[in-house]
Amino acid sequence: MLSVIVARRAQFFFKPAPSLRRTFIASSQSYLAVRTRDDAVNKRKDKAAERPAVDKSSKPGKATKKHRGATKAKDESPEKERPVLLFTPYPLRPLRSAWVVFLKLNKDKLGSVPPRQAWASLSEPEKQSYVELFQRQCAEWRERKAAWEADQTPEGLKQFRTLRGIEFRKNKAARHAKISSSPRPPKPSTPFMAFLTAYRQDPNNYDGAPGGSDTMRFIARNAAARWKELNEADKAPYVERFERDTEEYREVMIQWKNSQDITI
Repeated sequence: MLSVIVARRAQFFFKPAPSLRRTFIASSQSYLAVRTRDDAVNKRKDKAAERPAVDKSSKPGKATKKHRGATKAKDESPEKERPVLLFTPYPLRPLRSAWVVFLKLNKDKLGSVPPRQAWASLSEPEKQSYVELFQRQCAEWRERKAAWEADQTPEGLKQFRTLRGIEFRKNKAARHAKISSSPRPPKPSTPFMAFLTAYRQDPNNYDGAPGGSDTMRFIARNAAARWKELNEADKAPYVERFERDTEEYREVMIQWKNSQDITI
């Protein structure tokens, strides 16, 4: 009984290391070994505390080193050279239409007369002369283009198409900004749409129409039925107006595309 009490008191006062608690009482040699190891650890901590503190803020960080290295590599890198062209100059395209040919040849002669009015005043033979001139220019350009492609190497043609694609994508934003500043001309109404517009303006056609959103469907359905009942003579005014508006629309579109630098 006495030995058990002594063992418990020794265990309470000495507090051996966790690895030595398997027995009731740690031997003095084992305990001294543990204390010696703890003293060595404490001495190392004391030496580390006595060392002077180093100001890390004065040292350049990793980002600064990386930046300096990148600057050095940039300074040492040779200047980027332009690629050597492997193709000859591309033949110039012809004018875009007979209307543009007329404008170019008569720009100084028109004076205060609007170009559209001057073109409309020409007779059909006079307009045909500009059409034939435009067609000859296109045929000559196609011949020059075929001869140019025959003289190029496969590498030259590939480089030409690549550079042209790069130039096209580079100027894409500028072209879109220019087009958005000048809206596209609206297309002319078809004969039926012109008839429908006139049909809607007649108050008598609204007799028996339901209210709300069904009114427009009622008018459109009756107008379509009425349009089918018309003969060719009754439809002729709408058809002639559409043809006249279409011709004017083509001329306006040519002027608009020329102002936007768009290939027709």
